[in-house]
Amino acid sequence: MKIFKLYAKNIIPILFTSFFIFNTISYAEEIKIAILDNGQVFEKSEAFNEINSKIKQKSDSFGDKLRKSEANLRKNLSEIEKQKSVLSEDALKKKNDDLNKGFIDLQQKAVSGREALQKSYEKVMKSFIEHLNKIISKIAEDTGYSLVLDRNASQYFDKKLDITDKVIENLNKDKFIVEIDFSEIDNIEIKDYIKTVTKDTTKEEQKPTGSKK
Repeated sequence: MKIFKLYAKNIIPILFTSFFIFNTISYAEEIKIAILDNGQVFEKSEAFNEINSKIKQKSDSFGDKLRKSEANLRKNLSEIEKQKSVLSEDALKKKNDDLNKGFIDLQQKAVSGREALQKSYEKVMKSFIEHLNKIISKIAEDTGYSLVLDRNASQYFDKKLDITDKVIENLNKDKFIVEIDFSEIDNIEIKDYIKTVTKDTTKEEQKPTGSKK
């Protein structure tokens, strides 16, 4: 009885797998399959390249603002170092605290900017993918294909089944209007941090030098 149970446990998965394979082959013979190289489609898509270009431009612009502010903060740090000998302990602490807050604020703005830019990219890409899928579906319907597979999903296929060039042609012909919402990243205020620290110090900030008789 125990031997039968072990045998039954092994044979059932085998029978089920065989049934699945034979039914899949039978089903595949009834459908017309097309192959699509998604990598080529994105690489040669004018709209996709325009999206990447605009995202990069915004990223570079935002990054320039961050680097400029960071450079100003470092200049302020240098000024504080020069004034150590004349600043009172409280004045020095206040300036260092303000400077540290500036660096922390800048780091937070960098994170916020990166997240905002990612949202902008995902939003426009969602619209682009929907546009692309409509084009693929239209070509498949017009040519009688029941299924479109990515090229990487197949080890071998007849080149006659490849609709990549047709998709690229139609995608670039049926223009996708690239409109990217950058409002979130544009609303992130980045301080210049210029003149946070000045070379001159007030009487209250200067170290006491003692009274003369």
